[in-house]
Amino acid sequence: MERFGISHLLKHVAKAGGLKGNPGSVTVSVYREDAPAALLADIPACDIVRIGLTDVYQVDLYRTTVSARLQLPAPGQNARSYTLLWADDGGNRVITTETIYPPPPPPARLRPTTPTAYREHYKLFVFGQDVKTDIQIEQARRRLRSTLGYDPLLEVIDIAEDPDAAIASQVFVTPALVRVRETPK
Repeated sequence: MERFGISHLLKHVAKAGGLKGNPGSVTVSVYREDAPAALLADIPACDIVRIGLTDVYQVDLYRTTVSARLQLPAPGQNARSYTLLWADDGGNRVITTETIYPPPPPPARLRPTTPTAYREHYKLFVFGQDVKTDIQIEQARRRLRSTLGYDPLLEVIDIAEDPDAAIASQVFVTPALVRVRETPK
């Protein structure tokens, strides 16, 4: 039984290292830190991602199949702490403690600084739905807002789910931001 672990928090992604069993065997049991005896949920192996060929695994707590049972904080609520028990079929166990902060409320829509009858329309092509994608979307929104002075229409397209849209727009690399056209308000 191995008792060392690393814990890293990027928004709501928990990571642990030291799991040397079969990659598909890793499971995570989640407990509230203030009630360690009460199991909130067991996160299935299908929601846990191995990072490359390392012994480090990660799970996005807001995007698991059992997220509803985790009692994660909503916008406006206080942060909550959780104890995660990571285990694999080799008998390795890692315990991490994570403090999960609520997601920020969506930004208020900004009004155009100059009166116009049209609003710009952009498509952001990404691959997959993970924390990296969330960061790319937020960076695109921030850059467009700072450049234009308001929030344009931003359509996010996951090419893993809709590869035809990428081909039609001649997108071969992700992330890719494409200005479509100006649309009436």
